Amino acid sequence: MKNVEKYVTICPVSYTISGQSITSEAVIDMDHDQRTKAVRTFAYYIVYIALGLAFASLGPTLPGLARNTNSTLREISWLFFSHSAGYTISSLLVGRLYDSSPGHPIMAVSLLLIAVTMAVIPLVPWLWLLAAVLFLRGLASATIDVGGNTLLVWTHGDRSGPWINGLHFCFGLGGLLSPVIVAQSLLLRNDIAPAYWVIAACALPATLWLPWLDSPGIGTVQERTGMRSSRATMVVLVSLFFFLHVGAEIAYSGWISTYAIEKNILKEAQAAYLTSLFWGAITVGRLVTIPFSSRVMPARILMGDLAGCLISVGLLLLFPGSRGILWFSTFLMGFSMASMYPVSILFADRCMKINGKVVGIFLVGANTGGMVIPWIIGQRFETAGPRVLGETMLLSIAVAFIVLILMWVKMAGFQRTRDEQ
Repeated sequence: MKNVEKYVTICPVSYTISGQSITSEAVIDMDHDQRTKAVRTFAYYIVYIALGLAFASLGPTLPGLARNTNSTLREISWLFFSHSAGYTISSLLVGRLYDSSPGHPIMAVSLLLIAVTMAVIPLVPWLWLLAAVLFLRGLASATIDVGGNTLLVWTHGDRSGPWINGLHFCFGLGGLLSPVIVAQSLLLRNDIAPAYWVIAACALPATLWLPWLDSPGIGTVQERTGMRSSRATMVVLVSLFFFLHVGAEIAYSGWISTYAIEKNILKEAQAAYLTSLFWGAITVGRLVTIPFSSRVMPARILMGDLAGCLISVGLLLLFPGSRGILWFSTFLMGFSMASMYPVSILFADRCMKINGKVVGIFLVGANTGGMVIPWIIGQRFETAGPRVLGETMLLSIAVAFIVLILMWVKMAGFQRTRDEQ
């Protein structure tokens, strides 16, 4: 006990409890609490690597899936629609489930469903059935996405900023590795099936571990006054912003390989590495953003991100046949989009209560964009040509700029309201 008391003496704290000095038992409880938070966070990070692996597999395997189902590129684009439809429906419903039930068993079952669907995808010979499988994967993916963001905010509270960026860094890491696995599968076996089976196997360990961990307390983030109270207008604006930038991200990652193949810039296996570069840039960008997320205003970070996206798509449109510009633009696009998803959540956390329901509404916007924007590109790709990718990206990013300005103005109004109270 003397050693513990000595530890308390030489490690003063900056707060008191009920006006009394903190006890040695409280120090032990704090240490246990920190370990619990660390283990939970690590588990969420592992889950998000698996989620990124599954998510990024669709784009570079589109030509192979089209061959498996005897479909055209226009027809195969319905896979984006079906996956995002499942994502959207799940986002609408699952938030309330996390707000009322322990979250870890829900995430574990969803991850198991992702593993099963990944194992089945390369074996399906009919497009309608493949779309149904992607719909199920979308349901499971959204359940994990809502849960990961919500539970991490509940775990770390007001200090969740860097941890949220780390979570999405892990998603980007999975997205980086997935096209590499696909490329190796094509080079070694000339088949996409082994890639899907490897990714399915990677999702299994966390499904066994996660249910054994204690879930964070439900609704531990308290409602805040002033500018942090929930505002319907801001929810709509943030959801629209998610619609635009997530839709653009999914469209670019899903169609850039096909863009390079159709313009005869790269062969199929090489184009898979292009998708890997995009996710690698996202991974690097999220890693770089972690130390800035608690120091720089979210709105300023988002403004810089959108400026980088505009430069990237401008280069792609001005130099459509350049291999060097294609690689550079893809890296810049991924790097610029890297922090937009987690920082958008941090922006919202400045002015409203974050719980499963709110995150679910944001993901409805995100995945409606992920459903609509890639589908529009697919419908026009064969008639308008590969250039439609750059044109659609340009329009989406320009509108996102306008929405961000409106969000910033609304945030300033919340700030004035709080200062007056």
